[in-house]
Amino acid sequence: MKKKKMLLWTVVFVCMAFAFALSGCSDSEDEYTDDSEFTLEYVEGDYAEQLMADGAKTTLGSVKISQEETDQGIQYHLNIVGKEIVLNSDYEDGYYIAETNAIEECGVGGFAKFVYLDKNGEKIVGDAAGFMENHADEPDQLYTVYCINGNAELLLPVDPSEVKVKN
Repeated sequence: MKKKKMLLWTVVFVCMAFAFALSGCSDSEDEYTDDSEFTLEYVEGDYAEQLMADGAKTTLGSVKISQEETDQGIQYHLNIVGKEIVLNSDYEDGYYIAETNAIEECGVGGFAKFVYLDKNGEKIVGDAAGFMENHADEPDQLYTVYCINGNAELLLPVDPSEVKVKN
């Protein structure tokens, strides 16, 4: 009888050890996040298109970002001041930027991607914390913000001179 109990406990222990080893237990969830697929080309192209196919709403405007500490950690929020590019030959650049008098507030999704310009004008793919640290004080920069279910999932910088405006 003792041999059967010992064999049973050995089998249970080996099974538990095997299950633990296969589960890949880790102290950090970030080890499972693979950001290598989020290249600039992917984010501006396929990722933006997929968000639109999933029902994202886009808003053109300037943004302000804020953060708050909650029980779940740091939460980010965007305040988007709606803008539009108006063609007008009376202006030196052939257009001007007008406010639409629409202000939107939204949260920032947990996997949101922010594209912003570094000091050399190169685009960088980052997150809300990186954006807040580097570009929170640029009220004149325009962005296209992709929101789904009240959360911003993608933020892309916009150069007004490159925007194609429908007449």
